[in-house]
Amino acid sequence: MQVAKKKMGKEVWDCLKSRFMGAERVRDAQLQMLKSEFDALKMGQDEALNDYAGKLTSMSVKFSNLGSMLEDMAMVKKLFDIVSEKFINVVAGIEQFYDLKTVQFEEAVGHLKTFEERTRRGAGSSKTEGGQLLFTQSEWEERKRKATGDLSGRSRTSEGSRGRGWG
Repeated sequence: MQVAKKKMGKEVWDCLKSRFMGAERVRDAQLQMLKSEFDALKMGQDEALNDYAGKLTSMSVKFSNLGSMLEDMAMVKKLFDIVSEKFINVVAGIEQFYDLKTVQFEEAVGHLKTFEERTRRGAGSSKTEGGQLLFTQSEWEERKRKATGDLSGRSRTSEGSRGRGWG
């Protein structure tokens, strides 16, 4: 409508040029804000992997809506840099055995989800057939120490067990 009022080709061109130059500047400013938002993203300690991966995917969609591209390599790097500590061993393994320049974001998330599922299943199997909970020696000593109120960091059983070759 704005162009329809123009009579000369040069006027039309100047109008379109100024309009789209402004739009390009706005788009560039929005991309800069989005990049800052992407850099500031952090995964909360209790945040689920799916939620964080969803945030990264959402950022990728926002980038593409602005005519830019958030590469898989950047998303994988961000994912690996920010995931909680329980995933550190998995990230190290992936970094060691895969070329991070070619790993797709969905593949990286899949590896982390597999690990999360295995550890979740493993945590549920700490009971015996009789329903008794099994502890490692250090977990048992820590539990006992808390129950007796011993704040020295060592339980009496660990001190007493040294003579018997247990610890």
